[in-house]
Amino acid sequence: MTLFSRTYRAPQLYRLWDMFFCEGVKVLFRLALVIVYETLEDGPSSIVSRAHKCDNAMDIVTLIKQTAKQLPFSVLLSKMDKLPLTDIDLAQACKQARQKLNADVKATQNRKK
Repeated sequence: MTLFSRTYRAPQLYRLWDMFFCEGVKVLFRLALVIVYETLEDGPSSIVSRAHKCDNAMDIVTLIKQTAKQLPFSVLLSKMDKLPLTDIDLAQACKQARQKLNADVKATQNRKK
């Protein structure tokens, strides 16, 4: 939520918060997916090459914030509406992310032994 609160102006942010309070976390997830897709798939080649050079998650977040400011907010909202994402899809994505995180933690613990 803070990524978006420092990226958009107040009227746009209020619109996002309104959608968030009505629909829940799906709104933030869909918006993030659209921004990442627009950044990496449809963005200028300079942004894509910069994304490949990012060393950590904070570098990617900074790049996405910079790109999100350049994308028209109305376009983001229309693409969000077209993105089919159900509660089941979100639950499956969270489950897969948890499994990957657990596997990464176990691999790290095994390396330390």
